[in-house]
Amino acid sequence: MRPRLLIAAAAAADTTMVTVYADHFLPATVTLAHGGTLQFFDPDPWGNGEAPGHTVTERRFPGPRFDSGVVGLGKAAEVSGVSGLAPGSYAFTCRIHPFMRGTLIVR
Repeated sequence: MRPRLLIAAAAAADTTMVTVYADHFLPATVTLAHGGTLQFFDPDPWGNGEAPGHTVTERRFPGPRFDSGVVGLGKAAEVSGVSGLAPGSYAFTCRIHPFMRGTLIVR
């Protein structure tokens, strides 16, 4: 039984969270272990339900390698495509609010 607890603790440590507050990503720079997962939570109390939500989407042409999809107020989602990224730095934005910007660092 004890080995299962150790495995569960290791898996939980490989998950990092980014949130939104007043149309800003918190933290603005997110560091993640290679192969880890990124969760996005939208508690945005300043949104007042006016916007359909927010996204965490890579800023890349011709298209993003990772994206959360639209995450509504009070909801959370895993950002798909993150676990396969090579170590490096990746810029991201919100597709709905392009002025929102952040950086993902994969180590």
